[in-house]
Amino acid sequence: MSNPLHVTKRELTASLYLTNASVLRGTVYLAEYSAHHTGPQSVPDLMGGPEPMLPLRDRSDRFVMVGRNGVVATEVARGDITLDGFYHRVPVRVETSAEHRFEGVFLIDDGSGERISDVLNSNISWLLLETPATYVWVARAHILIARPDDRD
Repeated sequence: MSNPLHVTKRELTASLYLTNASVLRGTVYLAEYSAHHTGPQSVPDLMGGPEPMLPLRDRSDRFVMVGRNGVVATEVARGDITLDGFYHRVPVRVETSAEHRFEGVFLIDDGSGERISDVLNSNISWLLLETPATYVWVARAHILIARPDDRD
């Protein structure tokens, strides 16, 4: 017998970079439909959810509750996510409050500006950074330094 209250979720392997400088790897769950837009729930939807705690199944197959406010960044493999839209690409190096460092390209929605300052001063809570193998959503509130990566 099926449960009419059951909500189907999609499993997504992720690394959560935390404020205590650790990294928690495991599986998070995205809803098939978003409450805020058409289509499936996105990583920023999940990370910005109203509940203070986020369930994660760790690598030893145990469920752990993680405080959303303690998550600095969420990283997933590029092959696990399909991005829609058009982006302006800004090479960047980011340092966070928990001493996590990321290098890559900020993907800024077209029409939102073309500079690092445009995205950092926007009202976007989770900034999307692309690396060669991953997508990383970095909590804007935890970014200490972001500088253009103009190295060749």
